[in-house]
Amino acid sequence: MKINSLQYDCLNYHIYYEKPAYQELLDAVDEIIPYCFRPENYHDRLFENSIDLSSQRLSFEQLRLHDVTSLQLLAWSVSIDIAQRYEFYLSVLDTSLNEEFYNCTESWFGSRCQYSFGFNEQISFNQIVEATFRQRKSFPESPEVIAQVSCYVLLECHRNGQSWCLDWREVCNGIIDCFDEGSDEENCFDMEINECEENEYRCHNGLCISGELWEEGEGDADCLDRSDEVLDAFYIKSCFQDPTIRCEEHSCRAHEGTFPCGDGHCVNKFDECYNGRHILLIESMTAKGNLTDECWIAMVCLTELAEQIHGRNSVVNERFYWPTDQSSIINSNTFTIQNSSWYCNRGLTAHFRSENDTFNNVCKCPPSYYGHLCQYQNQRVSLTLHLSSVDR
Repeated sequence: MKINSLQYDCLNYHIYYEKPAYQELLDAVDEIIPYCFRPENYHDRLFENSIDLSSQRLSFEQLRLHDVTSLQLLAWSVSIDIAQRYEFYLSVLDTSLNEEFYNCTESWFGSRCQYSFGFNEQISFNQIVEATFRQRKSFPESPEVIAQVSCYVLLECHRNGQSWCLDWREVCNGIIDCFDEGSDEENCFDMEINECEENEYRCHNGLCISGELWEEGEGDADCLDRSDEVLDAFYIKSCFQDPTIRCEEHSCRAHEGTFPCGDGHCVNKFDECYNGRHILLIESMTAKGNLTDECWIAMVCLTELAEQIHGRNSVVNERFYWPTDQSSIINSNTFTIQNSSWYCNRGLTAHFRSENDTFNNVCKCPPSYYGHLCQYQNQRVSLTLHLSSVDR
């Protein structure tokens, strides 16, 4: 299924910043990230059966008679598509191209003014994105606030018969995470033996990037595993509050034994993720499953699992004697969400006006995610593995 074919009602988040490179040069980072409704299938689409009654219905011809320009439409927060069609209408003056649209009241948007982010003051979409991510507290700050977990579902992945919520960064990372199938490490050798052209730089994971990108300086990494740049720990630890490509589109370096937090941050095994994803690992590793109490305690002691998780001075306490049932953890694939800023995982929460004039929370997802809660990761891993195995 082509997830992108279902996306609609997108809003673009534009980010630009400059970063020192070498000597007195600067690397410019210029990104546009579209936040869209990206349903899992057509039946999950939001149907526009209601409007904000205070909105104004206007036609292109009415706008022309009042000398309204397409730039003014953009200032009214009208979509770029409508503004472009209106500009074309002005240039040809073809009555068959005349159309009507809703000029929404403040804080409402959409083709029928059916969405709102709930901000009373007039702020830009950029400010909404940045405010949403700034509100997210880290797990060390507030352990009861844990992020929603997103899953890469295009590979079958199970642990001891139970479905495992795989992150795309766990594919070809040198660690078998799908215990039953081993599917997350299949065909990865093709990447390791992949050779690049002379004018390309070979990333540590075997992917190739243009040599020009590698020579440009010390800007954001272009390799998926960040092996073309010195790691900037100052921003990696803040990835739970960073929606940009430098976090979303990067993985951990393979064979270093690190655990991906699901947002671009990598930690040593059993260390805390700022978004709380390490809880999944700990709960799955300490789950008793079908083992007897005696067998399970022996396994914990012999593998020194308690020491690995809680340090050398730890003991096998009640938490380890009576672990959480594995099926209840893994099948849920989500944690309890106490903070609305985490509601849509790496997406944004909006309010949708339904047919009976009630309001529901809906999620606008960035390009890497889809589903009604942005809970699924897209097929970038499949594409990466496919491209890397093509004969050069």
